[in-house]
Amino acid sequence: MIDQCSEAEIHDLSVVVRPTLFDAIKRPEVLIAMVLANLMSPALWHFCDNIRHRLKAQNPHSENTETVMIRAIQRYVNKHLFHLAPLDLENIWGLLDLDEERRRVGPETVDYAVNSILRNFERRVTQGILTDRQRVVPLVEQGKFPEYEYSNIDVILAYGPHLGRKKHRPLGVTCCADEANLMAALACALGGVSFQNLVIFGAPVHYTPFIRKDGKSFWLNGKREWFDRARWASLTSGQDGLSSQDAFDLRSEVDRILTPLGFHCFPQRVCSISPVRSEEIFAELKAFFGIELSGIKDARRAGWTYIEPPVFGKDLTALDHISGHQEAERLVRSLAGDYPGSIFERALYAFRAIDVTCQEAYLHAALRGFKLRRAAKQIKSIDDAYDFVRRIDGEQSIFGNQARLALPDEVLLFGTGDIRERALLLFCLLRLAGSNAETAIPDLELIMTDIDSFVRTGSNIFSLTDLSTVEQIAGQQILRFGQSCTSRSTP
Repeated sequence: MIDQCSEAEIHDLSVVVRPTLFDAIKRPEVLIAMVLANLMSPALWHFCDNIRHRLKAQNPHSENTETVMIRAIQRYVNKHLFHLAPLDLENIWGLLDLDEERRRVGPETVDYAVNSILRNFERRVTQGILTDRQRVVPLVEQGKFPEYEYSNIDVILAYGPHLGRKKHRPLGVTCCADEANLMAALACALGGVSFQNLVIFGAPVHYTPFIRKDGKSFWLNGKREWFDRARWASLTSGQDGLSSQDAFDLRSEVDRILTPLGFHCFPQRVCSISPVRSEEIFAELKAFFGIELSGIKDARRAGWTYIEPPVFGKDLTALDHISGHQEAERLVRSLAGDYPGSIFERALYAFRAIDVTCQEAYLHAALRGFKLRRAAKQIKSIDDAYDFVRRIDGEQSIFGNQARLALPDEVLLFGTGDIRERALLLFCLLRLAGSNAETAIPDLELIMTDIDSFVRTGSNIFSLTDLSTVEQIAGQQILRFGQSCTSRSTP
């Protein structure tokens, strides 16, 4: 199964498994894949149930209109999730080395994103709205940058038990892209918004969903602020009102538009949204904001090249009628089979389904982990690695079942992992530690089966169920990585 995937495929799919801010700039479709991953999660539908119950309790006799539903989604996300500032990320995921990211993602992508963010922060300084937790210039001068990770809802909620802050502890933590993906998924699942009509727009510094249903438009500017057309018009009207462009500039930027049927990246001058749909989106945004936003004007002047996406011209309305996570997963898997290489196939990796074609993508993504790589520096022997994994207290996956796979950095951050996730952690620790001559491990293998998971070093087989060496591997094989896997992708 693994050897069917090329190095390029492994890399591209690993980006969806664990996308960073820089990955999303180069591969913008990862955000839409994350929307689908959220729709496949039971946690998303639990959110829906909670929102419905709140609405019924507050307005037992009133009809839930589009405006009421969108407002309820924004309120629920704002109340229950904590938004991370850039400097909060150092203590969570760590710091990226910018030179290493330039080699991995490409210097044009990294430098464009960093410079775009720094320009935005300079503007916030002049406006007096930049907070201390947003001041990343000293880090950039050191060649570092906060590791923004874009996550599915299950990873977002895994933070909850570890958050002791505030009077009311949040359910989880997010950044703006997480909020955009989550609220877009909730709008589809709860508000009856057509999946294929979703729009997420923004820039490296900020992503937001633009939602349209039955002729009404809504803009959710992160989790703290929402607008329909009338609310936006009232903000920018009157003698003391800001111009529409100035009001928008205070809140966001737009240099890309993302949809399930393609994306438009202005700086790269490429568009995979059909020409007809592109003009529809531009018209919808102009009607909502009352102007053509400056970023779109600039894109028109520069022009672009159209590229046809894998799902060009397809009808995706089947996704508009799902009633739960199982139906969503069934449809996504079906569409993934129909359109290889599309966002539907990528969504299975964002969802962390273990039964994917290119399982090595998970290993590639795992080995990039800041926490894993730091931990591997402590490993001087095989016994060190065994002892390290034994000290992980929790025994449950953050996903709640063995059909999905958390990465080693998540196991280390949240202090829990099932036997498959612990096996991946152990294998990665030995793989990275073994890159040093003093601790070289010449024969290393990871085997996951339907009843256990094992790491083999030479003639020794370590069982993650028993946390000890065993005589033989038992069960039907689910996944197998050998010594040669990921040698081309080790950081």
